[in-house]
Amino acid sequence: MLSNKYTQKHEELLSEIESVGLNTKAAQKDFISNANRIIETVKSDIDRVIRMEMVHLSDAEKDAYFNLNWKLPTTVYVHQYEAALVKIHKAAKINPVFNRTIEALESVRKFVVEALEVKAMTPMPRMTRSDVQREAHEARWKKLPKAAQQTVDSIIDSVTVKIEERHQARKVMLCNAQTEVKKELNTQPDYKSRKVLKSKLAGQYGIALLGLLLGSDKDLDKVIEDERLGEYRKIRYAATQRLGEYTIDEAVAKSVRSGADGIECEFKLYNKCVAVATFEFKAIFAGGYNIQRLHVRTIFNIKAI
Repeated sequence: MLSNKYTQKHEELLSEIESVGLNTKAAQKDFISNANRIIETVKSDIDRVIRMEMVHLSDAEKDAYFNLNWKLPTTVYVHQYEAALVKIHKAAKINPVFNRTIEALESVRKFVVEALEVKAMTPMPRMTRSDVQREAHEARWKKLPKAAQQTVDSIIDSVTVKIEERHQARKVMLCNAQTEVKKELNTQPDYKSRKVLKSKLAGQYGIALLGLLLGSDKDLDKVIEDERLGEYRKIRYAATQRLGEYTIDEAVAKSVRSGADGIECEFKLYNKCVAVATFEFKAIFAGGYNIQRLHVRTIFNIKAI
């Protein structure tokens, strides 16, 4: 009597939740909605069977059934399941034919219980696209051989001072710009004057940056911190991609050169004491002065020996 389509989907959704957790509110709603369809299918099927068999009953018996049936819920949902059964049990004491409806609904109790458990769960915080990418990059880095991980860490260490200096300078400049912008707007006598000034400032800073400068100090700090960490993640991901192509057990830094515009590193990669490749890395800094955002261009080159 159960619908294979909905019961199969129920098992698939339940298996996914058990393996990866309840990812979103939408997944929760989808699971409960599917359980409701299972209940609806079972009830409509038994109602149809009972009505088909009633052609052989007398008019009085038919009236007795319908007089009770119209007082019962036509559709039963997960959250109404127990209350609906109570009403149907009362009807069954008057007319035993409703015992068949009870039997049909009891056959799907398992799905109702599981749906109520999922309904009580709290969905995991929604992950942004960047969060998903960050987790994937971190997982890939952890799979590298220890020597390759150490090489990536060495690259990060070599650029840390420059990145920190540039971002600190940018933070100071943005904070100063924020103070000046707010001060200038507060000196305007009316709304029209502030609107004209905002339009002028938007041309100077850009709409996105102006919106940030007009926001709170906390929002500004968060954006600067996200930019700073983003540069480290970009370098780590790019280095991980290249080094993941080689099986190595040792990496030796041949040279690390630091200049005003960036960093250059060169490593020799070994596998079982045999040199297999040279790995060159360049980080070229752009921006980070005045109001511009710091960008780090990464250049990698691996040469097999």
